[in-house]
Amino acid sequence: MVKRNDYRRFIDLQDEVLASLRSIREKYHNVPLMEEDKEKDEQRPAYFIILGYDSSKHSKHVFNGTKHELIDSYITGNLDGILEQLKFRDGAILINCNGKIERVGAWITNINPQKLLKHSGEDIYKKLGFAHDIGTRHVSALYSSDIMPETRVYTLSGSSGDIRVYKKGEIIESTIKEELKNNLEALVAA
Repeated sequence: MVKRNDYRRFIDLQDEVLASLRSIREKYHNVPLMEEDKEKDEQRPAYFIILGYDSSKHSKHVFNGTKHELIDSYITGNLDGILEQLKFRDGAILINCNGKIERVGAWITNINPQKLLKHSGEDIYKKLGFAHDIGTRHVSALYSSDIMPETRVYTLSGSSGDIRVYKKGEIIESTIKEELKNNLEALVAA
């Protein structure tokens, strides 16, 4: 059984992750890229964060991930600075329930989004709950939230600046209202 203080701590960490992603979005995504930056293929920061990672339960779903100077750091009160240091790092950032960074740049293994398909229709992205075509970071995040149901998974899109929160194979929060509406309609229809 989860202790009340542990649960409260997890809720506080969720709020902190979301606030930091909003801050990064505001800083980088509300400013248009200069034409010369587009030509250099400059990117805006993008993130894939798994909060609530437990190596004793979830390590079978994770491959790689590097040792980084931030490993074993605690995110409390410093997540904006940590994300700034990792802004162009690919792969997932794994954070445990206590707010400790476990891995950086991790890959999620055996991704099979077909297991998540619940809706009929032709567009696979819409079937998965997305409003439009998305990249592998977002599909990986959605699937990760399904195979690691105790976690909350977050993405910040490098191209659009959209923020999504995933839980148990569903998008539960999104800056794209259509995604929330689609998921609500699918839930009511079920």
